[in-house]
Amino acid sequence: MRRFITLLLILFLALPLRASEEAIKEAADLYFNFKQQEALEKFIELSKETGERDAFLNAVYIALELGQTRLAVDTVSMALKKFPLDTEVLEFAGEAYLAAGYYLNAENVFARLNENNNKTAFYYISLARAQMGMGQYDLAEINLKQAAAGDQHTALANFMLGELYSKKKQYRKAAAHYKKVFVFDSQFIEAKERYGDMMVKLKRFKEAYTN
Repeated sequence: MRRFITLLLILFLALPLRASEEAIKEAADLYFNFKQQEALEKFIELSKETGERDAFLNAVYIALELGQTRLAVDTVSMALKKFPLDTEVLEFAGEAYLAAGYYLNAENVFARLNENNNKTAFYYISLARAQMGMGQYDLAEINLKQAAAGDQHTALANFMLGELYSKKKQYRKAAAHYKKVFVFDSQFIEAKERYGDMMVKLKRFKEAYTN
């Protein structure tokens, strides 16, 4: 889901400018000039040559953006070997594994964030996404409710609760959470569309088409 990917924005120009300063600037320029594939190849090359954490992360980010999940997984796996406890590397690894459908790997990676005492709303939501992928809806529900009770990513947590209840065919509960999303983010278009879908499921057609 693209909305999740955009949560992981990278500031390319903030990369550390060491011996590879010119190469990093070149890779960043490629990306900002809409040459994502060339930028991806450059960042992968840089990650292998320099071992820079941000080179790895930028490569993973672009690979996911281009839908090249296998490459994203391979790249982030190398980053994990070098930076096994780094919070951002763990978050990117989880995203890559989720995108590739490796839900158990994703769950294991997000569990490492727990070990690092990084129990943020993003952690709970990410862990729940992995659990939903494995059909562990009860565990996912617990984690999403924990995230929804906080003050960060509340709209996203409620949206995911809507998705969970929709999968369980509990359409009334799903609709309630999709509607709650609007309280926190009135521009969350996908939530409005999903709310309309739930109204159709509940045969409340007037609300579906006037939403």
